[in-house]
Amino acid sequence: VGLLTTAMFLTHLSVQLPGGRLIDRVGARTVAIAGITLIGCMNAIALITPEFGLGLTARAISGFGTGLTFIAGSEYVRAMIGSAFAQGLYGGINLAMGGVALAVVPLFESTLDWRSPFATAAALSLFSVTAFIASPSDRQHEKRSGNTGPTPRTRVPSR
Repeated sequence: VGLLTTAMFLTHLSVQLPGGRLIDRVGARTVAIAGITLIGCMNAIALITPEFGLGLTARAISGFGTGLTFIAGSEYVRAMIGSAFAQGLYGGINLAMGGVALAVVPLFESTLDWRSPFATAAALSLFSVTAFIASPSDRQHEKRSGNTGPTPRTRVPSR
């Protein structure tokens, strides 16, 4: 379990900075939909067979989705609601989901066996992507269409 989690978080971490640039280009909602879809697909693939290598690869690739989705969700909340409280609530709910998984996944273990974590993640992804598709687009992104954000050169004053 630790190796599966480590594989996911290594890719999760690696995608956050490039993911921020992608959000600046195409919008938080679009990136969130793509990230959640990737998570769902990788968990569905992991359901094929109980091979550790397949599970490890699927978890590692799904980490790209979790990294993108985490920052896209935060940006979406900032753009749509804008309050520090809303962003704090978003972050708190995200961190609490690990605890919820520890409580919920074992409930399905008797019927799903080793598939329990992958099946519950795939089902939650389907629910989440449906919610994002039905949500309004990121108004802030539409306003700044074409803006890729500040570059190091624009942040450092010239002499």
